[in-house]
Amino acid sequence: MIVPLDLGRQLALVMLPVAGFILWKRRIQPVRSLAVLSFVVYLIVVAALVLAPLPVDRQLINDLRAEAFLNHNFVPLSTIRDVLNGQTVAVQIRQLGGNLLLLAPLGFLLPFLHQRFERFTTTGFAVLIASLAIEATQLLVSSFLGFAYKLFDVDDLLLNAIGGLLGWVAFSVFTRIAGLESLGSIRGTRKFLEKQRVRI
Repeated sequence: MIVPLDLGRQLALVMLPVAGFILWKRRIQPVRSLAVLSFVVYLIVVAALVLAPLPVDRQLINDLRAEAFLNHNFVPLSTIRDVLNGQTVAVQIRQLGGNLLLLAPLGFLLPFLHQRFERFTTTGFAVLIASLAIEATQLLVSSFLGFAYKLFDVDDLLLNAIGGLLGWVAFSVFTRIAGLESLGSIRGTRKFLEKQRVRI
C-alpha cells in the first residue's frame, strides 16, 4: 500500500528539483520563485491526497474487490445531504470542510502566478477544471483497480470548486489590504519594475 506521505516524498524528489532548476535557469525573482515553489508543493500535496493510499499488492487488490461496497455518486447534493443528516459534527467538518479546503489554495495562488487569474471568471473556470480532473482521476483509478476505491462524487466536485472560489475571494481581500503594488512585486511584472526604476 502506497500511503500519501510516501507518494508525496516521491513526487517531491522529482518535481521540486525540476522546478528549482527551471527557476534558477530563468533567473526568476526570489519572491516570485517562492510563490512558484509554494504552488508546486501544493500540487504535490493534492496529488498525494487524491491518489493515495494506493494498493499495489495483487492479493490486497483482490481482497478489496471482494469486499468493496462503495459506489460512485452522480446525484448532486446526495452525499452532502447524507453527511449532514447521518454523521456527527466532527465527521461533517472533516468531510465537507476537507473538500472545501482542498482547492482553496489553488484559487488563492493562481492570481499570484499570472495576471489573467485576477478575474473571478477565469479562476472559477480553472478551479472547476481542476476539480473535474481530480474526480475523473479517482474514477479512472477505480476503473483500473476494478472496484470503487477512489470514488467519483459530484458533490466533492461542487465543494472543491466552491472552495477554490473562496480562495480567490481571500486573494481579492489580501490584495486590497496589501495594495496592487505588493502583488506586482511578487509577480515581478515589468510594469511594476519600471515604476520602481523611475522612483529610484
